[in-house]
Amino acid sequence: MVEFPILFTERLKLRKPQKDDEQIQKEILQDKEIMRYIGMEPFKTIDDVRNEMKWFIDLVEKGEGIRWIIALKETNECIGDIGFHRLDKRHFKCEIGYKLKRSFWGKGYMTEAGKSALNYAFDKLNVNRIEGLVDPRNLPSIRLLERLGFKKEGILRDYEFERGEFVNLQISSILKREWEKMKNDN
Repeated sequence: MVEFPILFTERLKLRKPQKDDEQIQKEILQDKEIMRYIGMEPFKTIDDVRNEMKWFIDLVEKGEGIRWIIALKETNECIGDIGFHRLDKRHFKCEIGYKLKRSFWGKGYMTEAGKSALNYAFDKLNVNRIEGLVDPRNLPSIRLLERLGFKKEGILRDYEFERGEFVNLQISSILKREWEKMKNDN
């Protein structure tokens, strides 16, 4: 079994999923507003939620990425998740993904978690490039990526088929040298 890394920030703990997280993850994954731009239908059953959380752990064990539960450092309460998938070791790249409980939106939690996660990806996953694919209508997610230093590369036209329609995705990325420069400038 592969060790699951734990990261700490000022207010947060990024950790392995726990059984206690199921109910809050269910709330997040069933929230139509959160799932609106994720590319999946809102989850229907607790088994769907358990499979999603198992995927978080499988990513690490299979060496295909990592997905942490974002928890409040003081209480260990799950408020969302963040991580990397589609880890391509041959080309030194991966894709970022994240979700946050609605009551925690607009308070800087995802930026805080994102900075810690990016440090981990560049230092430990040995990637040079991290991509973010976002529905162009999801302005808060686009602004988050911009705050984290991602640069817009373009629009992938009719890139996915979701809920009966083709949707465009904006592709943005950050390179390791850009992240290092950004960290050094702050």
